[in-house]
Amino acid sequence: MKRSIVTTFVLSFSLMGCTPSSTTHAPETNKKAESVAENSVIHSKKEISEITDRQKSSEINKVILDQNFLSQIQNNIIQGFSINIGTLKAEVIELYGPIIEEDYYTGGLYSKFQNLNDVLVFFDEKNRVFSIRLDSNYLDKTNIDEIKEVLGKPISEEIINEDETTTADDRYFFSYMIDNIYINFEADNTESPVYSLHIIKKE
Repeated sequence: MKRSIVTTFVLSFSLMGCTPSSTTHAPETNKKAESVAENSVIHSKKEISEITDRQKSSEINKVILDQNFLSQIQNNIIQGFSINIGTLKAEVIELYGPIIEEDYYTGGLYSKFQNLNDVLVFFDEKNRVFSIRLDSNYLDKTNIDEIKEVLGKPISEEIINEDETTTADDRYFFSYMIDNIYINFEADNTESPVYSLHIIKKE
């Protein structure tokens, strides 16, 4: 069962220690000690590298949803985020590491990056970003009323109930459009927080 509030659109689209018993064993002991020390240094560097990777992946740039958001989108800028419409794939790789997954979502091929969790990035034939889907942890606000207050009235809203055996709302969408760029927010229902933002530039 599907109940549309306003006209909507369809978005197509990873020691051993040795005590020498005689002086003849001293060189072997020294080698073992050096080996232990060397392994300790390597292990330490590995730990530092892992910590650095975790820090990189945990550093989140928040999309700023304020009165300037739509006008910035009009200029292909996703305000507060490190990737914009038109960013080259090579730049995204430089920022967030290699692609670890590719698959299709709403009809488009997306890429996921090693140090960019919960974000789907879509590239055009010239390897430029034309669409991006972000989970709510990348948004500076997720309250539906607050978002509507700063962005204004959506051009479309839709409530979908995919389970006809209940009256509960399964998904709620509300959308904006600026020039040829669509901005779609998604939530479980009209009272719950937004859980994703999908931005699509249509040619």
